[in-house]
Amino acid sequence: MRVVLIVLIAWLIILSFIFRNETVDIQLYDTYYIIGVHYIMLILAVLVLCIGLILRLMELKKQNDSSKKIVD
Repeated sequence: MRVVLIVLIAWLIILSFIFRNETVDIQLYDTYYIIGVHYIMLILAVLVLCIGLILRLMELKKQNDSSKKIVD
């Protein structure tokens, strides 16, 4: 799982450099927003990193809880 997250983060960062000059036009009601694709890719990379950290913390907590049960 850890390798998959690292590869996904690396791929998103690489894509952000490839698409650094591309933009996305988003229309909400009467307002147009122009967002750089590289920002979207970097935000996705940060979200994947946060999800990976949360999963790792949950795994460590589960290991810690199981070691406490053995001691008790």
